[in-house]
Amino acid sequence: MATVSRKKASPLNNKLILGNLKEIGLHVADHIDAMLAYWDKNQVCRFANNAYLEFFKKSREELVGKITIKEFKGIYYEENIPFIKKVLKGKKQAFERQMLSPAGGKRYIVVKYYPDFDNGEVIGFFMHAEDITPIKKLQARVLELEKTKKRTVLRSLIETQEREREFIAHELRDNINQTLAFCKMTLANVSAGITQNIHKVIDDLNELGLKLSPSIISMMGFCAGVTEYIHSFQSLHPAEIDFKCVNNSIDDLSINDKLSIFRIIQDYLLILATKPEINNIIISVDFLPSKLSLRMSHNTPDFFLLKNSHEFKDIENRIDYYGGTWQEFKSKKEMVFLVNLKEVSIKKLNNSKTVI
Repeated sequence: MATVSRKKASPLNNKLILGNLKEIGLHVADHIDAMLAYWDKNQVCRFANNAYLEFFKKSREELVGKITIKEFKGIYYEENIPFIKKVLKGKKQAFERQMLSPAGGKRYIVVKYYPDFDNGEVIGFFMHAEDITPIKKLQARVLELEKTKKRTVLRSLIETQEREREFIAHELRDNINQTLAFCKMTLANVSAGITQNIHKVIDDLNELGLKLSPSIISMMGFCAGVTEYIHSFQSLHPAEIDFKCVNNSIDDLSINDKLSIFRIIQDYLLILATKPEINNIIISVDFLPSKLSLRMSHNTPDFFLLKNSHEFKDIENRIDYYGGTWQEFKSKKEMVFLVNLKEVSIKKLNNSKTVI
């Protein structure tokens, strides 16, 4: 004869059989991960489930009927006042909080308040809170991975651009330049006009080489390199340019970092060159161990940088790579372009490739 096995009834099943809804409700509330509590209209605690008690390291005897939410929340009470006032007016509330757990560590909590009505009057509110710290940590990890991936792509793009510029500059300086110099020597006795034109072509090629690959930065330093470029820029675009480095320790940066900062300045000036009436430009670089600020301005407050230009896209790529920000705004009689780069460091990169 077959034996019929029967599973032992759970405590909850027993309660269901007995039909004690209060005991069932308490049993359910005490066996879920979310924190539940009830506060009356005088903000006195009337209920707290196990998850709530465990999180705050309190017993039910310490809380229920013996403590107000102001006493319980302590320093966090002020932040909760607006939500408490609204829920006691009958409006459901939901918000996120970052707080220190009594057990130690920073936690992220999503809190919801539900008004409790009796004959249309609010007599208290239910609180539902959930610890979303694991989700926040996962989100932070995903963002960090995306950020790292983006930086890798931007670094590859920047290095490719610099290698191409370096190659072109090398061809101009070493090959075409030498050929023209030989022609100049050969035509020494020819008309002065031809010789003068060859001189001009050689000078133009040298200037173009400086724009493409400013080797002076690696030889003489950042400030000297930018100053040299500004002199070259002024020969083609007459403008008064005031340039200063607030902190010379910028030369402790890797050559790649210095070149990226140089390119931002260069691209900024090339955009301004499209507006001939701009004749006064101020550039200031301030470097701290973990942050670099670049303030650039000009005297035409109605002229905004050309956001769709190749130069501005290059500026944005370099700012993004360093986790930086930019803003453009009018200040009195000038237009200011402010750049902040966060991820710069005086610690040189041992494996960094020189792209000049």
